[in-house]
Amino acid sequence: LATLLLPGAVDEARTPLRIVLTLMILQQFSGINAVIFYASDILGSAGVSDRDLGGLVVMTIQLIATALGCPLVDRLGRR
Repeated sequence: LATLLLPGAVDEARTPLRIVLTLMILQQFSGINAVIFYASDILGSAGVSDRDLGGLVVMTIQLIATALGCPLVDRLGRR
């Protein structure tokens, strides 16, 4: 937090902050949170017999995608 008090630090952080906020807003409008929250109900309606297992599979896929994405971002670099 102390680095934010340095001259020019706020200007330097403006663009990344805008990008992050835009992505967060787009995520809310995409509805992915509702899909994850209601995954077991959606899978139950689709005919999956074990809704809890289906929800667990969805969450596991999300976890794997995040686990693969983090090192990829580190390797390719943040811009």
